[in-house]
Amino acid sequence: PVDKNLRLELIQTGQFSSMNRKMDEMEHSGEMQYPYIAHIYTELKSVNESIPPIQILPIMIGATSQSKHFGHLLAPILSRSNIFTVISTDFCHWGSRFGYSPTDAPDQTQSFTKIHEFIEWLDRQGMEKISLQDPGAFAKYMKRYRNTICGRYPIGVYLNALEKGKESGLEEVTLQFVKYAQSSKVKSIRESSVSYASAVARKII
Repeated sequence: PVDKNLRLELIQTGQFSSMNRKMDEMEHSGEMQYPYIAHIYTELKSVNESIPPIQILPIMIGATSQSKHFGHLLAPILSRSNIFTVISTDFCHWGSRFGYSPTDAPDQTQSFTKIHEFIEWLDRQGMEKISLQDPGAFAKYMKRYRNTICGRYPIGVYLNALEKGKESGLEEVTLQFVKYAQSSKVKSIRESSVSYASAVARKII
């Protein structure tokens, strides 16, 4: 079920609005996460029958220049002990059909014999900046490489929320990437691929 109380809390800030049905049906990032959430809930329920249903509130973040503003606004909410945050994004969309097909970068520290190796290097540069929890560093990375990370705006908002949470003494986390993969190993300029990366943030107790 949707967390109606949290939705109302956000709407009352005057900074959010509700998606219409058409927009909601076109957006697929949440659909990629719900099966995993349901799977985890089912496992927990099998161990403890008294666990209540998980309430979910999708927040769609489009192309915004106000990542810092929304990050600071969300920081006190995301730091609550009963809130679990999921950021849904792919990484590099490489190939002519995505309008993005670089094969090298001026400042790369090593040469690559295969295109997919360069793509991974490019992605890992961004993953490193995210792991630093430094929104400025990630913004500079995106400006320099223009990597086609579709969730770059929610990532920016989240990093600003983490920074604000730490500065305010609300919450401090570790952030570590645990998995990286590509839909295919590109070897030719005629091919294409999408990259995927998973990271886990854990609260420091």
